[in-house]
Amino acid sequence: MRFVLDASAALNLCFRESDDIADFLFDSFSDGTAVIPSLWNLEIKNAFLTAERRNRVSRAEIGHVWTVLTTLPVEEVEGAGRRGMGALRALAAECNLSAYDAEYLYVALRDALPLVTADIGLQRACREKGVETLPR
Repeated sequence: MRFVLDASAALNLCFRESDDIADFLFDSFSDGTAVIPSLWNLEIKNAFLTAERRNRVSRAEIGHVWTVLTTLPVEEVEGAGRRGMGALRALAAECNLSAYDAEYLYVALRDALPLVTADIGLQRACREKGVETLPR
């Protein structure tokens, strides 16, 4: 199975804010591939820096989780890119999303894939646009 994986869902592997999502990801990676736009890496790194500054995790814990994340079966894909900026902006405005979250939705719509996210606003936008969210 292929699915779009946003940063909020991937961070559940570290922070375990949603056991349903973390358990789903561990199960899915045995026979599935996550699709990520290139901004995913930057979002993950930024979240780790923020968590470390707020003393939620140590640098060693971040290093361990980053190692785990880099071994997951993921396929990095082009997002909206320059040519799709107008469509991305329109999608973000229509669904009241940040450009970052709209990028995940854009990829899910373009590639007809379900999306895994812990973000409630993005889950709502997926429902509005007919994109399946996982886990169910």
